[in-house]
Amino acid sequence: MERGQRKFFRKETGYIIRGLIWYFLVMILIAMGSTAVFLRGGMNRGEAEGTGYIIGVAAGVAVLFVRNILFGKKTDVFAETGKRMRFRTFAVFFCLILMMQFLFITGTWVIESVLNAAGLTMETAVSHAAGEEHTGISMLLYSGIAGPVAEEIVHRGMVLKGLRKNGKAFALILSSLLFGLGHINPVQICLAVPMGVLLGYIAVEYSVKWAILLHIANNLLLGNLFVRLLDQMPGILSDLVFFGCLTAGSVAGIIALVKNRGKLKSWFAENAAPKGYLRCAFTLPSVLILCVTDLLMGVGWIVTTIAPL
Repeated sequence: MERGQRKFFRKETGYIIRGLIWYFLVMILIAMGSTAVFLRGGMNRGEAEGTGYIIGVAAGVAVLFVRNILFGKKTDVFAETGKRMRFRTFAVFFCLILMMQFLFITGTWVIESVLNAAGLTMETAVSHAAGEEHTGISMLLYSGIAGPVAEEIVHRGMVLKGLRKNGKAFALILSSLLFGLGHINPVQICLAVPMGVLLGYIAVEYSVKWAILLHIANNLLLGNLFVRLLDQMPGILSDLVFFGCLTAGSVAGIIALVKNRGKLKSWFAENAAPKGYLRCAFTLPSVLILCVTDLLMGVGWIVTTIAPL
């Protein structure tokens, strides 16, 4: 990378990542402040937190739009690529989400078994990652709709598309890593990073609108409504239906990946990150601050959630 090119890259990438930091700061502060106000007003904790986070993510997104307008940066979040999303393609992407959920559940089960053998458990972290703590209508709306919409607008619409001029693969890798680390909970990170890659590919090849729809399908349909429906069934039947759906989706997803492995390999080859770009990105103060902060909070999460049986 030439000196002038490096300088321009650092300036443009730094601006984008600082925007992500602003989003997190505004979102957290507004969410916490709103939650405190609602709790004082007598609202129960679940509804107060859900409403607070909805206001928080809305404020965070609004700040980024205003920031881009003030600095003359075009926010082309919902621009179409011209590539048509067919039902069969959408179904394949949904099956890949099911496959990721299956691998995530299997992986957490293995880790939990190892910890149990040592007299420990990470049940709190797993419950949080699965959304089991999300109770109340406002938390359902936040985790199932408001959160996914805000995350796609920010991570795929602003971060990924802002980085895309440096190469699709570079933008996909960096935005997915930052998206995953932003979830703090190490258990969630393991699912969020590959999910970010999938949603990022959809956003850059089709549209952020389709990424939003699939993100909502994962959080609202799979993570909330489907689980609540299963809770109404007898235990054995519930498990059979749940793992049956995940297994069927996983098999279909694996078949799709095997059949399209050549296309995927070609895509990454054609859109490969320019040499030195990723290394340069991880020397930026904004990227380092964001990653180190997320990792330290992740370590804190591990320390506080892994407990004796």
